[in-house]
Amino acid sequence: MKLKFKIWILIVCMGQSAHIGHAQDTVYARQIIQKLCSEDLHGRGYYKQGAPKAAAFIQEEMKKTAAVPLQASFLQSFEMQANVIRRVELTINGKILAPGKDYLVSEDAPSSSIRTDGLRPGYQVQVLNNRNIEDSAYRMGLLSDTRKHYRWNVFKLDPTLPLVCIVDTLSAANQKKYGRFLKLLKLHVHTVFLVQNKLTWSVAAAQVPYVSFEVLRSAFPNNIEQPLKVAWTVRSKWQISEQYNVVGTILGIEKPDSFLMITAHYDHLGQMGEDAIFYGANDNAAGVAMTLDLMRYYSLHPPRYTIVFIAFGGEEAGLLGSYHYSKFPMHNLLATRGLVNLDLVGTGETGMTVVNATIFPQDFALLESINAADTLLPEIRKRGKAANSDHYYFSEMGIPSFFWYQSGPRSAYHDVVDVPETLSLAGYNATFQLLTRYFRAIESK
Repeated sequence: MKLKFKIWILIVCMGQSAHIGHAQDTVYARQIIQKLCSEDLHGRGYYKQGAPKAAAFIQEEMKKTAAVPLQASFLQSFEMQANVIRRVELTINGKILAPGKDYLVSEDAPSSSIRTDGLRPGYQVQVLNNRNIEDSAYRMGLLSDTRKHYRWNVFKLDPTLPLVCIVDTLSAANQKKYGRFLKLLKLHVHTVFLVQNKLTWSVAAAQVPYVSFEVLRSAFPNNIEQPLKVAWTVRSKWQISEQYNVVGTILGIEKPDSFLMITAHYDHLGQMGEDAIFYGANDNAAGVAMTLDLMRYYSLHPPRYTIVFIAFGGEEAGLLGSYHYSKFPMHNLLATRGLVNLDLVGTGETGMTVVNATIFPQDFALLESINAADTLLPEIRKRGKAANSDHYYFSEMGIPSFFWYQSGPRSAYHDVVDVPETLSLAGYNATFQLLTRYFRAIESK
């Protein structure tokens, strides 16, 4: 009896050990997230080649698994354009504001240096607010390039001198009502928009003639009707660079010519000058971490179908990497039975949302049934078609393609506070299991 008991214990322990070794691994995921968010990768953007450095790291992680490249290399290159902000400084009434925390410069900003305090004459400040935005003559006077004769009549200023327009915090109604005008304003004068809460940045593929800032209202002087001393320096460079998709595959053991895809973009916003780093922990270091973790899982659990894993570049600049792969695929897209794109998967307390759920209702019903049967995520919400991540071009080709993103109390997005320390990974294990069981169900059809 004792011998049988020991054998039984050994079998149980071996089974538990195998399960632990082959299941999802949040420790590994956090290590990947930390590396992708490290300062030496510069926010995985185009400042100091952060994105290519991230691609090289992901390639090395793929090499540690059973993945093989589809062609000679794991890297698929493509060219892209981006405006890189190398330096930015903003001073209001002698107070130096903190980049990323107090303000953002527009991602499409040109190089510019301005003072309105008399040390460098030639710029004049005007304030646009909820009161005078209703005045059509005032609005026309701000569009200096096309209506210079209004300048003297409205502002009593030299019509040949350029303006800096401070746009005080506008009501939601005025933002909507005058949205087109505000867009035109940014094309005609330098602007400083005051906002109440969140600062959200992006990536631009080009430069515009004028600089625009977003500044938190709390960081700005209370009384902006008095003469303001505004000074800034922006140094930017528009550049064309070589970027990469990182592509690896685990070969199917039964139907190697049928494919499934797991994708996530690794690029983020990079840096805004020397001091503001956009780390992109949730967007999308977490998605890349889960993708690599799934690659390790399938290395130990060979799938029936071949699974193609892609870490896309250029997503933040307009889905450029996934567009390139859809035009120059390294595998037979027509034989692809399903795609799951992982983006914003670092939370999950309240479940997740599935983009394209209404476009592919049968596949979504399968996903819902698996989640309900195994009690994985607390809720799966469905959403329709949206060109908001790397699933888009593949779903346009008719491939059943879903974009999964999680939800929870955390609100950091495209800002400097999207850092690893704030990621709960509350839904990580459930999402991992849901994906593997969903693919297993597809393979069994």
